[in-house]
Amino acid sequence: MFYVLLGVLGVAVLLAVRVKRNKQKHYQKQLNAVVYIKSLKTIITLVQQHRGLSVARLQGEESVLNTLNDIKRVIATQIADLSNTPVANNERWDSFCDHWSRLQIVIDEFSPEHNFDQHTSVIKNLIYLLEDTAENFSLTAKHVPQLETVGYLWRELIFLAETIGQSRAIGVAVTTEKKCSHVNEIKLNFLIQNMQSATKTSLKELTCLTQEKIMHQQLIDDATDKINKLITVIHEELITSPTISIANTDYFELATSSITAVNHVFDHQIKQLEKIINDKK
Repeated sequence: MFYVLLGVLGVAVLLAVRVKRNKQKHYQKQLNAVVYIKSLKTIITLVQQHRGLSVARLQGEESVLNTLNDIKRVIATQIADLSNTPVANNERWDSFCDHWSRLQIVIDEFSPEHNFDQHTSVIKNLIYLLEDTAENFSLTAKHVPQLETVGYLWRELIFLAETIGQSRAIGVAVTTEKKCSHVNEIKLNFLIQNMQSATKTSLKELTCLTQEKIMHQQLIDDATDKINKLITVIHEELITSPTISIANTDYFELATSSITAVNHVFDHQIKQLEKIINDKK
């Protein structure tokens, strides 16, 4: 009987060790996925910048050429890093790599409108790829209940930054040409509505760890203030003003500061997510 009990105990210990190892592997995969997501987010931000600046170049602003080349070099580095990860197994990754490479070859032949559409298509595909990565590696509220709105990071928050990014690209075109066409007026009004909605809902609904409440609120308030300031400038200086006097560089920086503020919220949420996973290991 003693040896039977000893055997049962031994099996139980082995099973417990195996379960622990499996959990540790699971948590490590989650942490790896966070690294992949950070890289994808970096690429998204850079392509957004490339979209806005390339519109200016197509309208004759040659001063942005060096910055555009710098952006392409950093994106190439990020692509090389991610090509050896599970992210590269997703068909959206192949689609991105193909689309981005072709975009670089023929970009000088585009109209500003077509350039905007092509970049926006690339960005949307990357956003969906990022969301796929989060779901495939269990970075959802079901698996991370301590951060119940974690799913907002992969869609709502990134789409908020993208909405601002679109307003930046269109606004750069408007401030470069010093004219807001009826089509761009409609687009900007639509983007304003989306930004207003997001700041009142998903941005305010984001949750955080108890010990991070003060920093969380500061970041939310800063992002909200910057977005509201951008909305005011778009409405008063681009859409309704009879003459457009704001420089394209000043407008680009203003919109970029709003995107940066949203990205700071994203980064703070990621920091909390990493802490939650590390505490489980």
